[in-house]
This record gives sequence, C-alpha cells and structure tokens, in this order.
Amino acid sequence: MNHKNSEVGIVQLNCKSILNKVQEIKKLIYHKNPDVVCFNETWLQQRSKEPKFTGYTAEWKHRDGRGGGLGIIIADNLQYEPVNLINYPGGLLETMAIKINVHGSTDWLWILNIYNPGKNIRKQEIKHYIQQLGRRYILMGDLNAHTPILDNKYQNYSNITGQSLDDVLLETNATLINPLNFVTYVDYRTGRPSCLDICLTSPDIAPQATLTRLGDVGSDHAPILVTIRLLPIRCIRSAPRRWKIEGTKWDKWREDIPNSEVVKPANTGDINDDITMRLTTAAENNMKLTSGKIKLRKSTPWWNAECSRRVALRRKAKKKCELHPTTENVREMRKKTAEAKYMIQKSKKDSWQKYVSTLSSDTPIGEVWKKIKAIKSQRVTSIINIKENGKFLETNEQKANAFGQCFQESGKLNNISCPNDIEESIKEATEEYDSNQNFNKPFSSGELLQSIKALKNTSPGHDNIPNSFLKNLQVQLLEEMLNLFNTSWMSGMVPEAWKVGIIIPILKPTKDKYLTVSYRPITLLSTIGKLFEKMICRRLDFFLEKNRRLGSFQTGFRKGLSTIDVLLRLQNNIRQSIDASRYCIAVYLDLKGAYDKVWHRGLLYKLSKLGIFGNMFKWIKAYLSERKFFVRVGNTLSKEFDIDSGVPQGAVLSPVLFNVMLADLPIDENIEVYCYADDISFSTTNVSLKEGTRSMQKYINKIVSWLEGFGMVVSEEK
Repeated sequence: MNHKNSEVGIVQLNCKSILNKVQEIKKLIYHKNPDVVCFNETWLQQRSKEPKFTGYTAEWKHRDGRGGGLGIIIADNLQYEPVNLINYPGGLLETMAIKINVHGSTDWLWILNIYNPGKNIRKQEIKHYIQQLGRRYILMGDLNAHTPILDNKYQNYSNITGQSLDDVLLETNATLINPLNFVTYVDYRTGRPSCLDICLTSPDIAPQATLTRLGDVGSDHAPILVTIRLLPIRCIRSAPRRWKIEGTKWDKWREDIPNSEVVKPANTGDINDDITMRLTTAAENNMKLTSGKIKLRKSTPWWNAECSRRVALRRKAKKKCELHPTTENVREMRKKTAEAKYMIQKSKKDSWQKYVSTLSSDTPIGEVWKKIKAIKSQRVTSIINIKENGKFLETNEQKANAFGQCFQESGKLNNISCPNDIEESIKEATEEYDSNQNFNKPFSSGELLQSIKALKNTSPGHDNIPNSFLKNLQVQLLEEMLNLFNTSWMSGMVPEAWKVGIIIPILKPTKDKYLTVSYRPITLLSTIGKLFEKMICRRLDFFLEKNRRLGSFQTGFRKGLSTIDVLLRLQNNIRQSIDASRYCIAVYLDLKGAYDKVWHRGLLYKLSKLGIFGNMFKWIKAYLSERKFFVRVGNTLSKEFDIDSGVPQGAVLSPVLFNVMLADLPIDENIEVYCYADDISFSTTNVSLKEGTRSMQKYINKIVSWLEGFGMVVSEEK
C-alpha cells in the first residue's frame, strides 16, 4: 500500500492463532505499512507472549478461555486512545475499540474491532456498540454473518447474524463497504469460499473508503485493507543529523584540521569553541551527515527464498481451490499449507540455532549480554505522544517545551535545612589550596590518553562532536586540549558549552506514556567536557576510595561492588535471623527524582567535609553553577531552561557526586543500611516483633527527616 499521508490504512485479519503466523503477518505489515491492524482470534491468553511489531504500539484483549481474543496495533506516529466500551448485557460479541486523532483532539476516527465466535447475534447488540462510537467511525471484523447483501453466489442464504446485519444497515447510519461476493474466507475442510469479514463506516467517510483483499498469510481468512481519505495527525519520526564515521580516512581528516585562530591569552570558552569549530571543519571536508530520517529495522532475518517459494505455492493452491473447490484441490491446498508451515518453522529454528551457536563457555560476558538484549529486542520508540490538560500536543516543539517545564519543576527543592556552618565550609574549601595535594595538581598527558582510550561511542552533545573524533586526534591537538583542561582546572572557569545539556526523554517501564512525569531525563553533553569529567572523576574516585570517605553501606558505582553485594548482605541477615529464631524487618525506600533533586550547596558542603578543596572544589562548584538545558523531541529543540539543582543523568561525574550526597547517611547500631545509588534499604533483627517495628519506625522517621533536610524526597508510590 505505502499509503500517502492524506490516507488512513486499516487492515483486518482473523488470525486463527497469531503466534504460528506472526512471521508472515510481519512481512505483510512491514510491506504494506498500514496505520492500524485489527486482529480477530489471536488465541492469546494472559500467560502468552504477546508478539511485538516494530513501529507499532499494541493493545490486546485476551479471552479467559481457549480461542478468541482480539488485538489492535497502531502505528506509533499516530495519536490514539483506547476506548472503554460498555459491554452489552448478556452479549456474545468480542469487541475492543480505539480512536485516532484526526484534528487536534477535537475530531477522532473511532475504530471498532469486532468478532463473533459463531453465535447468533441480535441487532440490538451490534447497535449497542455502534452507538458508543463518535461521529466518524469504522467497524471491522469477522461477524460470521451470511446474507445475500454480502454473498449471493457462494453461500446464498441468511443466518440470524446476517439478518441482524441487514436490520442494522436499515435502522442506523452505518454504511457497508464490502463489495458483493467479496470473498475473505476459504473452508479448509470443503474448499468452499465465504464472505465473513465485514467493514462498516459512518456515512460521511463511506465515499472516501475503498476495500481490497490482501495476500494470504496462512490463515483460512484473508487480510482485508480499507483505505480512507483522511488526514490524521502524524508525529514526525526524525532524529538529529550525525556524522557518518564508517569508512573515514582519518589521516586525511587530521590533515584537514585547520590551525587555531585564537589570540592568546584566551578564556576557556573561546578555546573550546575554537577546537570544536576546527574539528567540525575537518569533518565537513571528509564526511557526510546522516539524513535525520529514522529507518525502522523491519525484518525477519531468517526468512529465505525457500520460505517465499513455499508460501507462493500455498497461495496458488488456495486460489485454485477458491475457484474450483474439488476434493483434489482441497487436498492439494492442505498439503501446500502444511509444507509452507513446516518450512517457515524450520527456517526460524535453524536461524536461531546458528545465532546462539556463536556463544561458548569462553565467550566474554559482554558479548553474552549483547546477545540477550538482541533476543529481547527492546526498542525505544522515536515517537513521543503526550497530553497536556487531557489534550494531545501536536508538534514536537510543544512536546519539548512541556518536557522542559516538567523537568525544571521536578528539580525544585523544598524544606531545605541548612547546616549552620555551610557557608563558612564552602568559603574555606574554595580559598584553601595545597599544591602538594595530588587531586589539585595540573593534569598530565598520560591521564588524558588513559581517559581517551576508555571512551565509548556514545551520542554527542549539542556540538555534534562524537568520541571517535577525540580518539583520532593528532599530538598537536591533544596538547591543545590538555592546555584547555588545565586552564579550566587552575582558573576554576568551566566553558559554558560544557554546562549546556540536551535532554532526551526516555519512558520509564510500566509508566503512563501520555504523561511528562513518566519520562526519565537523559542528558547529552559535550564530549570534550565529558572527557575532562572522566579525568576529574578518576582523581575524585581515587581520593574517596583510598581515604574511605564513602559509607561502607554504599555499593553503587564503585569498583568491585554491585547489587549482588546488597542482596548477599540482606540474604545473610535474614538467614541469621531465622537460625536465631528472631524477626527480621526490612524496609525499602526509593528517592523521587533523586538526581534531579541534588541540592548544589548541600553537595558542596559535603565535599568540603570529605576533604575536597582547592582546584577540585572550585571546578566542581563552577561546573554545577548556571547550568542550562534544552529538551529534544525528534530533531526539534525546546526553548532554553535554567536549572539550579540536580546532577545531569548522563554526566560522568554524576554517579560519584550522588554517592557523596549520601555518604553521611545517619547510621544506627541496631539498623543495617544497604544503599545502591538511590535505592536505599534497611533491616533490623529482634526477638520481639513489636520492639523491632518500633526501632525501625524510629529510624525511618530519622532518615526521612535527614533526606528532606537536604532536599531529597522519598517516593511514596514505591
């Protein structure tokens, strides 16, 4: 189909078990690119693994028992809402509905997916569901209706459901789109065709609707496609343009880097901008930018020529049986259907075995996890649809600004309790300097090269300088960059470009995708600035670990420690309690927007108390001040937002700075504390449940008060 933007394409298919036909269904969908697909008889149950379709969002309605079941998948560039239908009392139909936005949340196209499991359906039940739809609607599904208005050639008779359909067409404004004798079903037992799958629409869109039958996908029902000339609101699927690195001749790129034009002495901002401009100039001469268009990876990689050949033979046999339903043709259709099914399953199995056979006992754990993630195929959609005051936001700019406002609000702090000596401590740490303290010394070329070697190919910030550029710098530019870093370090001046973040909203698992608060802000920063952060982080982390300045209960983002340490400690305490016939009480806390609510003055105060001063302290102080961010949705940026709290998720320094924030968590001799990043747990053991509960509640009150005093908030819903 490859429909135009001014058309809505909706496919309807009775699957008769979706899981054993999902490969062929995917090939059909990825080739035709419909906007909506309605499934009947999915045969999925609550424990079933629901199939996923790249570029689509799914809504499912499973039957409690065997058989039946409905599903609707919607292209993720459309704005839609599920519709809660009121069931007909004692009704027999299976129904589900959605509505898609066609004009600014004021006009919708309602889509009703309907299935009759071979029952006698009365007109009142069909009318009951039509009356719940809006002005523009379309009804599609397997109604199992026989009536001469559908078929006067193959099954020229009426059943009760067919008579009900006749009455509905006479008594409502519903319009039948099916042409006469539009065959959608072939009985595999007899080879006789029928016209069971129907399409009804409201009268205003009926003249704009066309119905066609698509190629068979292994079901006894054929998929049908209705195309309607409507202009739905489509979100733009786009991404920022990046440099195409593959195949770059780096020697030529290095030769094309122009000399510096900065007049010295210069401030750190001018030096950083100069380096960025020169790297970009060389890239323009040697590379191309991506188009900014997102191409979804829609494929079934194990599908081969033999699968296509067997499916073609099955379709040929099915068509022959439809025209001439003789015993011999029916037998041949069944045979070709079984052969195609066997070949598809065999091809998939062989491909799977070949894929996992690359793993062995000596395969690095990183490669194993890559395979596992690929198998799970968890994909972050590039389309974001959110609402404000119950209405969809239509443009990416509106969405980006809404996210920006939300993220700015989430960083606001309340009920701060300032320590009495906070200002004095910050002042002393800023002014104090000890040239013999290793963490305050200028950085060496060895530290720079070590950090560059550890760089990964992460997304660049607003300057569009990828880490691959930094990995391929010549000696002269490495020296210039080291000079930039040391100038920033000794002066305590951080280039403004390093403090500007591009936030990408990422939906949190199980959260409402229409709410801005359901998204986690991941910040993209200048790679040059992040490289220097990495160098600083190594020094800071070394100082904290060597001098044991972090709490022994902290296991997050620390070398040699992980969540396993938390689990083993807690498990050991529980087992010891059981062996000693004591009660073990455990409490789990989660901090709400933990990174966003880091109080900068409080963090600086704690750094000073841990013995950080001089260049290190001044640089972190400047790094935290006057930060700004934009939110990017697609390739559209929001307006600029200021933020005066929090550490950016995505910055190299953020994890260790957050550990500093919790390093002096109050300790009680009767309470065991376990902390991994912002997940905090406590346990206590006692021979008396009452005494243990009282002791735990007293500590919880203390810890919550302490957290709130530093601007952090406990997430009550967790």
